[in-house]
Amino acid sequence: MENSEQTFHILVADDDPDDQYLIRSAMTQTGQQLEINCVQDGEQTLHYLQRLLELRQPLPHLILLDLNMPMLDGIQTLEKIKANPHLCTIPVVIYTTSASVLDIHDAYSAGANAYMTKPLDFSSLNQSIKQLIFYWQETVQHP
Repeated sequence: MENSEQTFHILVADDDPDDQYLIRSAMTQTGQQLEINCVQDGEQTLHYLQRLLELRQPLPHLILLDLNMPMLDGIQTLEKIKANPHLCTIPVVIYTTSASVLDIHDAYSAGANAYMTKPLDFSSLNQSIKQLIFYWQETVQHP
């Protein structure tokens, strides 16, 4: 199935408004048809997904999840997503500033589909987002 002709829905969970803005800006520069929604923390992430389920709306094709967020952190949020039979097939990419081996291990143990460290400059962030979108929208098959 070719995904490039349909809108690819991405949920970005990050408590930093500047990071949300930079990620959204980088995504819009990919030239792909994307629907990008942002939430501030783990609880908002779960409420957003639950609301989509209740309204029988399409779920995101991909979730970008920061680790360090208030309310529920990224690992706790990831565990709840992967424990829900209606949400567990959504790919979740941890996209965070941490390069800690422990964080990487914990993320994969909790069910992360990928772990990426946020680059420090916009050019590198732009490139990493472009590669991320291409991989998850164009390369892999989704259930």
